[in-house]
Amino acid sequence: MEMLITHVVLTLNHSSWLQFCIINGVTELKISVFKKCDLAGLFDYANNDAMDRFHVAIYIMSTLLQTSQDRLEVSQKAAYLYVMKALVDYLKHFFLTRMNKISPMFYSAMRKDMFKALHRLGNESAKCGVQSASQFETFKYEKEVEVA
Repeated sequence: MEMLITHVVLTLNHSSWLQFCIINGVTELKISVFKKCDLAGLFDYANNDAMDRFHVAIYIMSTLLQTSQDRLEVSQKAAYLYVMKALVDYLKHFFLTRMNKISPMFYSAMRKDMFKALHRLGNESAKCGVQSASQFETFKYEKEVEVA
């Protein structure tokens, strides 16, 4: 369904496309900005946003391959859509950390721990013959981060 919506949005005329992007961004901010969350909730938000941006990138590539319209125009709209999505995510996380009084250093500590977990996952799968990440213990952020 998301892929269909992305295809329709990227092939719309300019004014409809811009309206969709603005309404979608404001709605996402409105839904998530004023929620109370702790470190685990913020970790989940960050992971979900990263997965969502990955999905959007896949949908954009699929749309670019399937469209019969001007590829330059569609690719410009796709770039704007992706940048707008990243900007909305940035604003969302800015307000989430500000409203919940969480230090922005949380993200750098989370990134380091995720890289360590991915490294451990690679080492464990090589040693044990694990074929997929789902067989390995799910990474959970447990490090305490200083609250601002």
